[in-house]
Amino acid sequence: MAGENISNAPPLDGTQIPPNVTFASPEYGTDVTGDTVDVEIEVAGLYPIKRVDLSVNGRLVSPEIARRLEVEAPTDKERKFGLTVPLPPNEATVRLRAVAYDAELLKSRPAELFLRRSGIKEQLGKLFVLSIGLSKYKNQAWNTIQYSDDDAVAFAEAFSKQQGQQYESIEKRVLTDEGATVTNLKFASRWLKDTATESDVAVVFIAGHGIEQGGDYYFLCHDTNETDLANTALPWTDFVNVLREVRAKRVLLFVDTCHAGFVTGWRTTDQLIDRPNRKAGVLVFAASRGEEASIERQDWEHGAFTKVLLEAMEGKADAIDKDG
Repeated sequence: MAGENISNAPPLDGTQIPPNVTFASPEYGTDVTGDTVDVEIEVAGLYPIKRVDLSVNGRLVSPEIARRLEVEAPTDKERKFGLTVPLPPNEATVRLRAVAYDAELLKSRPAELFLRRSGIKEQLGKLFVLSIGLSKYKNQAWNTIQYSDDDAVAFAEAFSKQQGQQYESIEKRVLTDEGATVTNLKFASRWLKDTATESDVAVVFIAGHGIEQGGDYYFLCHDTNETDLANTALPWTDFVNVLREVRAKRVLLFVDTCHAGFVTGWRTTDQLIDRPNRKAGVLVFAASRGEEASIERQDWEHGAFTKVLLEAMEGKADAIDKDG
């Protein structure tokens, strides 16, 4: 998974000590009632405190709450943040995680707070799967990926066995090749936004080519016209912003894009998955990072990333010799 870009951060030396963040209240293991909890976070460091990133059960808090944890003009090396945090419905345990940043871009170790909700009974939610893969484009020059469409189908099918076990039901939409038009992709992402609830989990798989133009990044759809990307490709920022609005308690995004430097000379996963995307509350897993290219092989009949994911979902990861 791509990490945060800290290329502009100063080199670490004896003075570059990151800040420290703690939960002052409530106490670890507190049994809370109601739909919210009052939280106090304390941060201290060698440099002025810039912000705190706070997540609840793996999902970043809303932008409204996040703004209360940011300092526009940081001057204080010690800060206290007090705020009321909404709790996810139908979840009997809550894990809060805080990470602080100072004005020098130094990042603290995470602080965690575990809370109980004895009055809540866990309920199985629904699993929503949106799986997108393109191996065939109208533009023949882009037909350099062999298995992205098969990967999308296999990824969606791998979740079928989990119905009735981890999830009440599973709803899937699979878009490949001719079906993966820009209109269909936009409708499918809005389907997640309009359908998933706070008790559900949303999983998105997307495989294909990416392209950059004028500083904006696009995912190439089957009917994309390179001379009209704004109307015929999927703007990456718009796509992730829609995922940000999905109400599911967890949103997982799996990105398997191959090296597409032949298109414009640009293609890095680090550029696709930047800090604004991560702040959207979407947990992103990427097949490659930096200038690396995704890999696929004929004997696998899948990309390497998808092959590993499928094996993990089949339980093969648990069978690995832990001493080897």
